[in-house]
Parts: sequence; C-alpha cells; structure tokens
Amino acid sequence: MAKYPDAVRWFIKRKNKLNSTEYAFKKVDILEKKIVKAMITHRKDIDPDLESRRREIEDIIYTNRDNSGKLDNLFGNHYEYTSEYYKLKM
Repeated sequence: MAKYPDAVRWFIKRKNKLNSTEYAFKKVDILEKKIVKAMITHRKDIDPDLESRRREIEDIIYTNRDNSGKLDNLFGNHYEYTSEYYKLKM
C-alpha cells in the first residue's frame, strides 16, 4: 500500500453466489508481461562419444562400493547403517 496508495481503487467489491464479499482486480494492465526477443550467444554441442564415456566412468565410480566409499570419505559423507531393530532395542 505504501508503494501504490491508490491501490484500494483498483478492486471492485462484489458479492458471490454464497453472498460473501469478494474483491475483483480491475487494473489488469499492471499484470501484463512484455515479450522480449532473446539473443542466443552460445551453443552447446554434445559429443555422443564423450557422453558415452562419461556414463561409463560414472558407472565405474558409483556402482563399485569401494570407489563410492572412497568418494564419500573424501567428501565427508557419513552414513549410519543401523537397523530399526537395533534402535528399538537401545
């Protein structure tokens, strides 16, 4: 309201079917969006050979438990492998 002091006049007060008061916004030009032409400056070409090699490397790293554990240790990710039974027992 501080930015637009006339904002009260932008609404129409009316009753709906259930006889409760509702407000309709009548200043639609504020909500209009402008479409601006965008210029493309860069283009990314995907090399299928490199993508397949990347997938192979990801499979080697993430499917092998030892390699995955080494990465987690390197990044400081720690997981707790306790069972629900052990937690209830405690």
